[in-house]
Amino acid sequence: MDPPRGSADTEVYDSMEHLDEALCSLAAILNSYQHAEIFIIDPDPGEIGDRIRKEIRPVPSFSVAVCDSGDGNRYAKITAEGYEIPYSYGGWFRSRRCFYEERDGITVEVRKNLITCGMRHHR
Repeated sequence: MDPPRGSADTEVYDSMEHLDEALCSLAAILNSYQHAEIFIIDPDPGEIGDRIRKEIRPVPSFSVAVCDSGDGNRYAKITAEGYEIPYSYGGWFRSRRCFYEERDGITVEVRKNLITCGMRHHR
């Protein structure tokens, strides 16, 4: 089974090289929807859990499950829930914003993680 496509509260990353971006999205999605699912292809689940506990404040309730795609590839499914808003990643607060725009005559969903204010959170 392949991981799902991205949506407002779900994001898919193709490798652990994008872990920083994935965890930034996790915090931003929690700030907007209080629930997030992140999928990372070819995961290191121990590193993912350690980084969530180290970089996201406050630490949300989360689980990391490793799944087999059926074609020999593995992916991590990170499920997080949190109601202690706002969540920060790396000391910055972001929120998820989704909108639609026309590209070559096709309407596509665009998802962005925006800094919520000009202030940096101090640890």
